Amino acid sequence: MSAIQLFQNFVIKHPSDFSKVAGYVDSISNVDAELDDVVYSYFLEQLYPCSINTCHRPHKEGVLVQLKSGLISNVGIDCGRRYFGKVFGDKLNNHQERKVIPWFHSQLAEFKAAAPQYRAYLERQKEKVSKLAMYKAAFQNQYPKLFEELKTKANVGMYKVSKFIEISEPILDDSGNETGNFKTKYVENQIGRIDGISCLSSNAMEIIIRVLNSITDIETVSVKSLSFRRSNRLYNDCVEIDQLLA
Repeated sequence: MSAIQLFQNFVIKHPSDFSKVAGYVDSISNVDAELDDVVYSYFLEQLYPCSINTCHRPHKEGVLVQLKSGLISNVGIDCGRRYFGKVFGDKLNNHQERKVIPWFHSQLAEFKAAAPQYRAYLERQKEKVSKLAMYKAAFQNQYPKLFEELKTKANVGMYKVSKFIEISEPILDDSGNETGNFKTKYVENQIGRIDGISCLSSNAMEIIIRVLNSITDIETVSVKSLSFRRSNRLYNDCVEIDQLLA
């Protein structure tokens, strides 16, 4: 089964994504495992160990391999060459050059054609968010302590609004009789609450700017000249943009 059949519209960016792959195992024996094919290339956000049980070297760039048994597991590029030999390099090149790069290029070309629509939408959202950013900056400048507390409470809790009621009680003597004097005490009575303000912790403007920069990268490249690695990274950006704007 090809990478396109297995992973169309599916992106692995975090180690937890491996568990979503049918037939995936996180440990294989380099003695018993016989390579069938290289089926997917990934770039992780964090280091993760190779699944070969005599290796387990952490890496970010690697591939999913399909074994003759039908199982699928992850290996680093160098680990694959070391433990599977020349056949790994041949299948990796075939996987990248004949199967995946043309598919990446077709997907990127479609996204590039639609990029002006994405950009127009994001520019409209940026204009709206810029007003929020301006209000946030003014509020933070005028009330810095309150700003930080409300920003924090947006995620972790809320404020209790209380009113303290003054109560006067007669003072009694040892026999329990009123002396004519009074003592005062205060009782806290909750009358409401103030929730944290979620917009104060929003990073919407940063996300919009980052996505716009990614769209600029895609708009300015010559898709057909892209290498496998560059195609893969830009495709991952496209998937992320689609998810953000869905």
